[in-house]
Amino acid sequence: MESYEEVENGYIFQFKIEDEFLPKLTYYMLSERKCCPFFDFDLSIKAQGTGPVLKVTGPDGAKAMIEMMMDKQ
Repeated sequence: MESYEEVENGYIFQFKIEDEFLPKLTYYMLSERKCCPFFDFDLSIKAQGTGPVLKVTGPDGAKAMIEMMMDKQ
């Protein structure tokens, strides 16, 4: 992860461009959906050559769960 930004109901993560990273990120999102189906994932890749941006949000209480996931990284 290159950087992250806190938003009202979650976080926005900026990643570096790396070979094979996007499939790993996709696998991560699909795995998280199994245990936490209330998360919303918004993945974007901009044309300016920056890496993928992942916004993870959810209902009340989800932000604390995202923070716990970040501590495991």
